[in-house]
Amino acid sequence: MEYLNEEKEGYYHEEGRINLLEGGRIEYTLKDHLGNGRVYCYHDTPLNQAKTIQEAHYYPFGLPIQKLSPNFEASVGVEANNYQYNGIELVEDFGLHVNHALFRTLDPQTGRWWQIDPLVEEFYAWSPYNSNLDNPIWYNDPKGDCPLCPVAPILIGAAVGFIADLSFQVGANIYEGGVENAFSDIKVNSLIASTSAGALGGFAVMNIATLGVATSEAITLGVAANTGIGMVESTSKQILSTNTVDGSKVVRDGIISGGTAGYGDSAGYLFKEFTSESAEKVLPSISINGASEIMENTFQNMGDSYGAQNKSTNLNNNLRSNKGTKENNTTQKVTPSPYKNQDRNVPQMLENMPIQ
Repeated sequence: MEYLNEEKEGYYHEEGRINLLEGGRIEYTLKDHLGNGRVYCYHDTPLNQAKTIQEAHYYPFGLPIQKLSPNFEASVGVEANNYQYNGIELVEDFGLHVNHALFRTLDPQTGRWWQIDPLVEEFYAWSPYNSNLDNPIWYNDPKGDCPLCPVAPILIGAAVGFIADLSFQVGANIYEGGVENAFSDIKVNSLIASTSAGALGGFAVMNIATLGVATSEAITLGVAANTGIGMVESTSKQILSTNTVDGSKVVRDGIISGGTAGYGDSAGYLFKEFTSESAEKVLPSISINGASEIMENTFQNMGDSYGAQNKSTNLNNNLRSNKGTKENNTTQKVTPSPYKNQDRNVPQMLENMPIQ
């Protein structure tokens, strides 16, 4: 909620705002891949069409390109939506033209922050005043603290998924064929599936964090999301390797993924509670996610081994049962006697003897 001259202006959210100055009109913000607001519009109900309120185009570090943005400030009589470059609020007080983020203020003319980086110890190689690691085409920094943070969970999740899957495959190869065969049988399809699942898990964590919900709700959402991701991962691996899908294995793998994700999320919140450090930092995040991924792969491999053992046991039992049945059904074939008054089991050679 924001106010204008002590009057409620509107409710701002991820997709736009509810403009209370216009009677609660719902307005939408169309953004590019970096979260920069480009077109601001609403649905004109009487005309049944979309109407543009304002349009914005920027130089790399956020300075507006006026000739390409003729209605950058919105039309007269309409309060402009000032959440524009990187989704940061534009502030024009005292004739200034700066972007005010959560942690510090960006000067779009120089491409530098006015204050030092609150996470300066994480980026020793960069100036504490740099913006987006001097690469605003690739990174964005909506809070003013960490240009890598918006994509870090995705990158870390993908890396952990890849490394964990590769490690288990290498370990299995060494166990079965020795060190010389460590990389002899690497299933690329499995690596791709694990990497994709890790990236999706990181994406889920990133989006859940933006909801601002309570810890218990965040953990529950994380468990639900990772259960679904685990089921998708299990399905894709089975299709890529055998072209078949075992539904019970899909459900089992999904439950394991959800459970280990809940463990990881809980560990992250406890880490933050007892150390006052964010578990989103690179080292804690890698450690916690790595432990969760190892647990997940271990339990899934144990389930696969248990399932294979049961199948083998059932197969052996079936073979024994079939063998016994075959033996019981095997009897001596004897030609019946053509004589009604003779025993049917009399050997054929007696029947062929001449009658005296």
